[in-house]
Amino acid sequence: MGGVAMNSKDSFNKNELLLVYLFSSFIGIIITLISILLASLITVAIEINAAYLPVVASICLAIGSFFGGFFAGKKIGSGGIVSGLIVSLIIFLFIFIISLVINPTAITLITLIHLVITILAAVLGGIVGVNNTKVH
Repeated sequence: MGGVAMNSKDSFNKNELLLVYLFSSFIGIIITLISILLASLITVAIEINAAYLPVVASICLAIGSFFGGFFAGKKIGSGGIVSGLIVSLIIFLFIFIISLVINPTAITLITLIHLVITILAAVLGGIVGVNNTKVH
């Protein structure tokens, strides 16, 4: 017997979808921050060269974005690509605005790379989340 989705985007009204996207983004941001904290502790403990810190930050962003997209896809049960894309844009905008507040000249090529990483990770998370809701 084929898989059947437990939820569907059609079973949510617009306000409920917005709440799922915002909460999923919040989860993604929190996981990103926890990942950065853990990575910071590890890099201090083993004295990693500072040149690797942007890569570490990008990996932490990817982890948080993946889980944000995953949560949205799992909760909604369909449309993992769209769910992941929406969550990724919310996460990116939040981090981008915070970055601009901290450093107004922070817009670089890395900013674009982080946008792409955020989108790819959250969309992948959304797809995995939707497929994780299927009953086999």
